Amino acid sequence: MRHLTNRLTSLAGLAGIVSILSGCHSSEQKAEEKKHSDIRLSANVQHRMVERDYDEYEKNYGRSVVKKRTYLPYPEQKYILHYTPEVMAEEVKDELFGETPMRFGMIQTVTSASGSNLEGIITGIRQAVDAQCTIIVAPEYSFLPSSGPLTVQEYHACVNTLRFMTKGSSVLLIPGTFVWKNGGVLYNTTCVMYDGEVLFQYQKMRDGGEGVIAEKHGLIPNFGKELGIFYWKGLKVGLEICADGGILEKEGVRDCDLLFLISCAGPDPKLQSIKTGGYAIKNDGGYGTYDIRKKQ
Repeated sequence: MRHLTNRLTSLAGLAGIVSILSGCHSSEQKAEEKKHSDIRLSANVQHRMVERDYDEYEKNYGRSVVKKRTYLPYPEQKYILHYTPEVMAEEVKDELFGETPMRFGMIQTVTSASGSNLEGIITGIRQAVDAQCTIIVAPEYSFLPSSGPLTVQEYHACVNTLRFMTKGSSVLLIPGTFVWKNGGVLYNTTCVMYDGEVLFQYQKMRDGGEGVIAEKHGLIPNFGKELGIFYWKGLKVGLEICADGGILEKEGVRDCDLLFLISCAGPDPKLQSIKTGGYAIKNDGGYGTYDIRKKQ
């Protein structure tokens, strides 16, 4: 997978980003994509995956865990995961979602403040759309090249390409976060996409590493001021980014149907901001894990 590392390192502007987003891959890259193109259902425990011990988890939250996966210890697994993002499909049947089960497509990979595997994550999102997942979620820092924050043009190119993937479908896409810069200022933003449009945009409110990234690239971090709350198909949805975890609960929100926490080695979601019967969905790129949890 070394060629992916070289590819990310060499992203020197909009041309590199657009090349990735438009699918203009070399034959070697296409072969690598095909190799990892199968959707792996997380119900089938793979040889390199282990179940987390739920004892302490259930003690804190009750028996409300739908699925939770984690990978074998560092460093080998972290290295493998960083270059082989996978789509983990979870189907949840619940009256909250009506007669049709909700099919979650979790883009499971390792991300970091030093850069992530954009190409693999984009490929995973395409696969999840093709697999007719209803909700697709990627972790924080998914769109941070190893060369540094995206430019304004690169940021908009990423957003436009991803939102077009949802056009004409029933997919709700939360593609992780975009770390980008504009006029000497650094932003960590996520966009919620549905039917070809940006349904909601949320900017990280608390510093969870943005100050370090900004300083490294001679930028000043900027943080959001508005809570992450939007509505989709009649459901009230909460959205938090890593260090923001728990901010909705702190601000008195108690009635979300769904709560998404996209993070990189972040806290667990606060169930207090969800109504009974609602779901908390977390995708953590710091550990390459996710969980989908119902509040009983």
